[in-house]
Amino acid sequence: MLSIFGSSGFRGVFGYDLKPELITKISWAFTSLGKNSVVIGWDTRLSSPLLALSAAIGVVEAGGLAKLAGMMPTPALAYISRNDDAGIMITASHNPPEYNGIKLFDSDSSSLTPIQYSLVEQRMALYSSAYDWRNLGLVAFSSNLLESYVSSLLNEGPLMQRAIAVDPGGGALCGLASNVLKQLGCHVKAINDKPDGLFKARPSEPSPEALRQLSECIKDHSLSCGFAFDGDGDRVVVVDENGRVTQPDSLIAAYASYVVERSRNKVVVVNLDTSFCVDLAVEKAGGKVVRTKVGDVFITEQLKQLHGVFGAEPCGAWIHPDFSLCPDGLLSTVRLLKVLDEVKEPVSSFCSKYSPGIMLRDKVSCENKLKSDVMQKVRVYADNIKYSKMETIDGIWLRLEDYSWMLIRPSGTEPYIRISVEAKDHKLAKDLLEKAKDIVKKSIEAVRQ
Repeated sequence: MLSIFGSSGFRGVFGYDLKPELITKISWAFTSLGKNSVVIGWDTRLSSPLLALSAAIGVVEAGGLAKLAGMMPTPALAYISRNDDAGIMITASHNPPEYNGIKLFDSDSSSLTPIQYSLVEQRMALYSSAYDWRNLGLVAFSSNLLESYVSSLLNEGPLMQRAIAVDPGGGALCGLASNVLKQLGCHVKAINDKPDGLFKARPSEPSPEALRQLSECIKDHSLSCGFAFDGDGDRVVVVDENGRVTQPDSLIAAYASYVVERSRNKVVVVNLDTSFCVDLAVEKAGGKVVRTKVGDVFITEQLKQLHGVFGAEPCGAWIHPDFSLCPDGLLSTVRLLKVLDEVKEPVSSFCSKYSPGIMLRDKVSCENKLKSDVMQKVRVYADNIKYSKMETIDGIWLRLEDYSWMLIRPSGTEPYIRISVEAKDHKLAKDLLEKAKDIVKKSIEAVRQ
């Protein structure tokens, strides 16, 4: 049976697959696993306050203390959870406004792993609304908890008095991002800076297509750069001084290189779908790149195990483990600005040092029942390729001697085997894609015989 939880907790359309009683049941199960005090935060979605109260009911039914902390970004909730046993965030992150969800955090600010979520799900089967009123917990309205997060951000500064733009998109960083950056010394032009649970100004996902207003703002006001956040503030997308959205892999490579050069620990963690320009940059700086499955929880686990210095995904989720184990859009903004202050470069120049190759993607039809056997055959055929490194944490990932790579993995939801490749030019990438497709097709034929 498939779990109701993904790597980022549970998300669904409010009123359909997501109802208040489900949030209550999840929160009860989580609290009953030994969480005596649980802080609860929520984003700007219209359904979030109701679901936060539903989460509080579950905590109280399990005999815990539910601390209702108010509307805040996910990284703030994760950060302040360190002073309690756990945290519950009501959010659907970058999903459209009809969605909502719940994400659970441990007291070290990290999101629950899939194994931990499975324990919560098992516990949910024991839930009963018939409880003894004498064993109920308490509710506290704790509106000042956000202050410790803000104070820690302010301790990162000061910053140069540069003119920048921010675009929270109606999400949980409205008001907060511009306020913190102003206090750190920046001149801030804020757009879409009022909470809007319908995300009318732009989608909650800060895709390049959604950031035209931010780009125009930077060009019209001759600003040095701009920062756009997703609905719950754990992702950031950077726009340069020319109004162009930066290439995320190039930005990760440049920042990771800077951090590795100045850190004792040299480990950087990224996912399998990240450009090889990050490997080249980090290795040139004397560091090592470790790759994980897609999902910030997997990056966090590797950062914890290896005491890594930095982790990131191209979607804009950057993790700074010395501060928190949750991706943090505003902290990443502050730290990137600090680096730019020191190197005295504009964003465009800072990112231009490392360019990704050509990435191509395709898929091959494959019945779900055959996927497991097909991937075993893929592993056999892959050994005929001269590769320098192999990862099997999520399908088969091969890096060749020139740093080009291919990723072959079964879709988790559709009858396909998905293929991603990266190479230095389009011809090499196309050839690599055809080679990967040939491996998959041979594997399917071998299984069907």
